[in-house]
Amino acid sequence: MMVAQNMRTKKYQLGPLIFELGLATTQRSTLPEICRPALRRLAEVTHDTVYLVVRSGFDVVCLDRAEGSYPIRAVTLDVGGRRPLGLGAGGAALLATYPDDEVRQIIDHHCGSGPSYEGVTPEMLWTAVAEARREGCGRNQESMSPGIRGIGAAIPTAGDRMFAAISIGCIAERMTKQRSGELCALLHREVADLAKQIDAAARSQG
Repeated sequence: MMVAQNMRTKKYQLGPLIFELGLATTQRSTLPEICRPALRRLAEVTHDTVYLVVRSGFDVVCLDRAEGSYPIRAVTLDVGGRRPLGLGAGGAALLATYPDDEVRQIIDHHCGSGPSYEGVTPEMLWTAVAEARREGCGRNQESMSPGIRGIGAAIPTAGDRMFAAISIGCIAERMTKQRSGELCALLHREVADLAKQIDAAARSQG
């Protein structure tokens, strides 16, 4: 769908396939290359698993992953794997950046006309969006991966359409309240630097 009509406002807006087209540009092929050093650095510092995801329609796709040295690893998404937008830490961070009308459209797709996901409710997703907006980082829903916790941040690239995020996954026992705050701050430093690199690469390609 290239263009979608908002049934409440009757206005038209860009549909999910626009994101597919955006990812088909040169930027998609260079994004993992740009982000890989940050992923490896985060994996080395945290000893946990770090993911790079991008939006693809109503989903996110994992473009890259770096595994830390902690003996028990939280590997919940393979490179190339898809997950509904908003259900993982990186996806929740991305979903929270979109206007409420678009969030509602995505949630309706997940919980209404689109495929159903066991244990996922609109209330759960709206809560995840509210928490990500309040705290500045998205978190995963435990029902998707029992015993696993994740925290993610969207990469604030130029323009008003964030399309990529980085997240850190670990076993629940490691995601204490204090560590959660530390990881959120660490992610924000990394994504701020990545945003500059991605925007510079986009300008050079233009």
